Amino acid sequence: MVLGVGMIDWQGSWPAAKPPPDMAPPGPLPQPRRPVYREPHPIDAAAVLAGIGGTFLWFALFGALGRGLASYAWWTVVAAVSAWVVAGVLTIFGDRGVATGVAL
Repeated sequence: MVLGVGMIDWQGSWPAAKPPPDMAPPGPLPQPRRPVYREPHPIDAAAVLAGIGGTFLWFALFGALGRGLASYAWWTVVAAVSAWVVAGVLTIFGDRGVATGVAL
């Protein structure tokens, strides 16, 4: 017994697929437009650079408060924690580009 003999005798082709409903052929009516997805809160480079510059100044001012190595290290930790808190507040209530710069 040979397997698949019935399939060898069939010489037809597959039926053509119908186009999807939104890909109908062009006609006199306008075609439906595809949706455009945009960021609800766009971030620009100027805001990110402002956040980076502000963070640099922030760390320089807090670092200037330290008198010795241990004091400088603790002021740097305080500056970092407070900068992250400010970045979180900016993310929720303010400019997300500046918050991204602060976080960087």
